[in-house]
Amino acid sequence: MRDIEFRGKDKDGFFYGDLNTRNGLPEIGGITVFPETVGQFTGLTDKNGVKIFEGDIVKADIDFDPNERVGLVGKIIFKEGAFMFRHFQLERNLDHYYTNYLNIYHNIEVIGNIHDTEGT
Repeated sequence: MRDIEFRGKDKDGFFYGDLNTRNGLPEIGGITVFPETVGQFTGLTDKNGVKIFEGDIVKADIDFDPNERVGLVGKIIFKEGAFMFRHFQLERNLDHYYTNYLNIYHNIEVIGNIHDTEGT
């Protein structure tokens, strides 16, 4: 069983915990947060033990074949009922379900999030 945890941001920073709504606005830990910043914990951690949330920007290595390992940067999204890694660098638009995440990605590291990093 995995933890169901959310995070969201207000003007002062991120808050973590249960997600509730009041007057149609999301609250985390009793703090009203900006709706566009709410993201769910994937149930996974990176190589440093940092929890990975929807909206995080991660750096990871992927094995395309046994002889080629490529470093990629992308964001974590929730789509079609699963968490996915959306690559920024590849011309073709590849999505991978998080269930494949541990099998094909290596050295995963959270390097930011889409709410604090411009140009994403």
